[in-house]
Amino acid sequence: MGYYNKEQVLQYARQENKKAEDRNLKPLTPIEQTISQIDTENEVVGFFWVNVTEGEKMKMEGKTFIRVDFDLYTDDRFAIDLYQAQEESTTVSNIIKERIKEQEKAASEVGGDVEKLESKIKETIKNKKSE
Repeated sequence: MGYYNKEQVLQYARQENKKAEDRNLKPLTPIEQTISQIDTENEVVGFFWVNVTEGEKMKMEGKTFIRVDFDLYTDDRFAIDLYQAQEESTTVSNIIKERIKEQEKAASEVGGDVEKLESKIKETIKNKKSE
């Protein structure tokens, strides 16, 4: 479990943004959005990108940070679940159970052929870049 100040969250986002740019990929979260979230002291701050580099396993990179207090953020999974539970007026247990259910559903829909799905996503992204 980590705790971070604003500058550390921004540093993380900038480093991840550079990784995405170095691989010629477009982040799912524009760096400007993350900077704005920090500047306006949003309760939830995040930065994400999808690694679709040829020859590597495809995976989403990034983090979500929850604002705990002025200049104090955490990326702790329980804190994020607690925040979501409060927003949805439910329990942390319900949030966790629902996430597990969604993960199982997604896995069953993929049908176990993750490599085929990855190659299809990579192909789609390549086609969009060439348009």
